[in-house]
Amino acid sequence: MIQAPIVAGGIVVNRSGYSFVGASATTTNNLTFGGATPTFTATASTSINVPVAGSSAITFNISPTATLSLQGFASITNTGGEILMGGGTFAIGNATGGTLSNGAGTLSGATLTVGNTRTLSNNFFVTANTTNAVISASGGNATVSGSFAGTGTVALGAVNAGSIETITGNNTTFAGTFTFPTGGIIRLTSA
Repeated sequence: MIQAPIVAGGIVVNRSGYSFVGASATTTNNLTFGGATPTFTATASTSINVPVAGSSAITFNISPTATLSLQGFASITNTGGEILMGGGTFAIGNATGGTLSNGAGTLSGATLTVGNTRTLSNNFFVTANTTNAVISASGGNATVSGSFAGTGTVALGAVNAGSIETITGNNTTFAGTFTFPTGGIIRLTSA
């Protein structure tokens, strides 16, 4: 366990089990990223349970065998959105779990799992020539109300066959490809 506040230009986690924690959602114990191109690199699974702040986009580079989980008190409140890349999984919890900033994000080769009863309102740019996934977590029903833009590939679905992922955003500017390789039920209620 690593107790916040932490201020850094970048963090690398290369051993499983680390958890960045704070006392509450309103605590001033933030994980704050500085500089023009801050990066959180996870080559092993870890969790964040403290607000994450910064003045520019934060890159989350997660290796294919790792999961970075936002839990309970975690919220990404930086002003520049987030860039998810590296082939790994970025997991946000259920309705009381971690949250992303209201800013637009970038999917550049990552899996984003969305917890049960969660509505994900972020817009995402999907980088060309990348394969990504936005899926409902195990046992979860989730809604993606933000829109997609860009030209990459996004797999939609759910971990469990009985789970539902509802896509409600306006995706008319998305020139990429949606695929449906996972289980579950997909509801498309908008373009």
